[in-house]
Amino acid sequence: MSSPSLSLRSVQLLVPWPEEIPLSALRGWIRQQLLSGGEPLRWAITAIEKDGDIRQIRLEAVLLG
Repeated sequence: MSSPSLSLRSVQLLVPWPEEIPLSALRGWIRQQLLSGGEPLRWAITAIEKDGDIRQIRLEAVLLG
């Protein structure tokens, strides 16, 4: 009997940080963003950038999927 194959992927993302997401809700919001690519095992914010009025978060993550 064989088990399903699981893979690990390392990703780097730049996602816009909407104004309506307060700092206190950021952790949960980031997890939701990462779930579309797989189950996040580890992730880190590596930069926060602002381009005009647009805030962006640079993330590095390891996803299981």
